[in-house]
Amino acid sequence: MRPKMYRRCIHRNSGNTQPFFQPAAARSERSAEGSFFAAAPEAYRSAQQTGGKEATATSPAPSAAPKPGPTPPAPIVAPKPVITHKTLFKAPNGAANTRKTVGIGEVVEFAGNAAGNWSASNGTPLIEANKKVLKWTAPERANTTDIILEIGGKQDKVTMKTIEPEDIIGKKKSDHTDFKKGVAGAGMSLRFHYLPKKVSFGNCEAKEVSDKATDITGYYRKHYTDEQLKHDSGDTFTSIQENNQDSALDNARTNDPYTPWEKGTFVWVIPNKFRVKTESGDGEKFKKDVTQSFTMVNKKGKITITKATTSCERTP
Repeated sequence: MRPKMYRRCIHRNSGNTQPFFQPAAARSERSAEGSFFAAAPEAYRSAQQTGGKEATATSPAPSAAPKPGPTPPAPIVAPKPVITHKTLFKAPNGAANTRKTVGIGEVVEFAGNAAGNWSASNGTPLIEANKKVLKWTAPERANTTDIILEIGGKQDKVTMKTIEPEDIIGKKKSDHTDFKKGVAGAGMSLRFHYLPKKVSFGNCEAKEVSDKATDITGYYRKHYTDEQLKHDSGDTFTSIQENNQDSALDNARTNDPYTPWEKGTFVWVIPNKFRVKTESGDGEKFKKDVTQSFTMVNKKGKITITKATTSCERTP
């Protein structure tokens, strides 16, 4: 067995200079740790590094507050629908373009305060989606139509009344003066006006329908056959203008060369028809007919003609 080895040390902290001996085992233990200071606590090493002053623990710097994200958009609230409208044609009587009564085939522009879904119970178009404006054409026959604008489940409605032409009056433009001297006859040019004037029939057309003569008497019964006195209108549709006047003039005329002259009459009761310009077919009959009558007034050959509330006369 090897004898224990001792190392001579001097205790300096107490002022004692007497040697003391440390066992070699302790030396070996400390040598294994590398040094005396290596076995010291961390705080001791910190004190050595700071010149003997105790190290103070530093708190981490507070982290910056997170930046706020973008503000979410406010929820979209659909506006309450509001419809305004105007007719594209003016009514001949001066009624406002915001009227709710229109002629067949009239065009009306409806506008919403925002885009939405349109529907119409009659006319065209019946449906228009996601539009701010609806350009609507009234139906071909009399009717009542609901125009609806829907936005986000909310609705506004305008009710439109569509009417047909009801009557025809004539206004004379001129008398015919091209008759030969000594020949009985009379004539005039007139223009038809379609009623009522509170709407426009500017997208319509009309025509006279040919038919036989009635109430044939005197001079006309003596000199003409029924076939010769028949009314031949041509059965041709002519366009009605925005002001409800026909685009063509009508001529009411007779030329009677036979003598001797005497009293006599014949009458045309004339059916008229109307239709919308985009419509095919023969149209719809007016509820009232137009009467055109011819009268030889006396033995002097004076003739009068009346048609659609206007008239003319002539003596040879």
